[in-house]
Amino acid sequence: MKTYNAYDIFSEFYDEFISKNCPSLHNKYFNLIVDILDKSNKKPKAILDCTCGTGILMKKLKDEGYHIDGLDLNNNMVNKARDKGLNVFQGDIRNFKLDKKYDLIFSFDSFGHLTTNKDLVSALVNISNHLNEGGFFVFDGGTKAKAMKMTTQEFTFDSDKYSFIWKNFSENDKVRVEIYIDIKANNEESTSVVEKFELCGHDVDELKSAISETDLNIEFITTEPLVKAGSFICCCRK
Repeated sequence: MKTYNAYDIFSEFYDEFISKNCPSLHNKYFNLIVDILDKSNKKPKAILDCTCGTGILMKKLKDEGYHIDGLDLNNNMVNKARDKGLNVFQGDIRNFKLDKKYDLIFSFDSFGHLTTNKDLVSALVNISNHLNEGGFFVFDGGTKAKAMKMTTQEFTFDSDKYSFIWKNFSENDKVRVEIYIDIKANNEESTSVVEKFELCGHDVDELKSAISETDLNIEFITTEPLVKAGSFICCCRK
């Protein structure tokens, strides 16, 4: 019997899911990156999206002439990004090792998976190790208050091939996520996939403390809704 991972299946319809549920999201991230670069007069020779998913944002930047690499934990997401003609590696932001350094690294919509201070610091240190001196790291995530509001959220998607439900529940000070996917097979019994994990919000003081254990310096950190309400945006420089 074949074993499925929910994110393996999610990768098959991720782009369509994003276009249906949050069509302007990656345009907002693109504008944020360009704005930071413009204000800093920084013209990066190399950029890394270290949680790139299927490469939606990478493709936008590559089409504008930026040299960009990608990284993602899920190998199927990596393959979908490669199908777009992108240069992508498989790895974990806490311990990946690439034989190059970058002028800009960013990670969006992913730091909620770092649910302990140890993981948070490990990711920040490792990312800093892949930055050139003077390079920027930009990332976002939900605050703890937003994480608690997320516990009432549910996202759905349905197509000819897949039925998808993402449910959030309260789990102490974290968010317990349950993903349900039905793979609709032609003339065969459908296959159901369930995956459960935790997400965590991060507040500004917690981020400042973790960053202080690295050689990164905070350029700005804000909870103003630059991209999504209830989230923080942090820009660091090495």
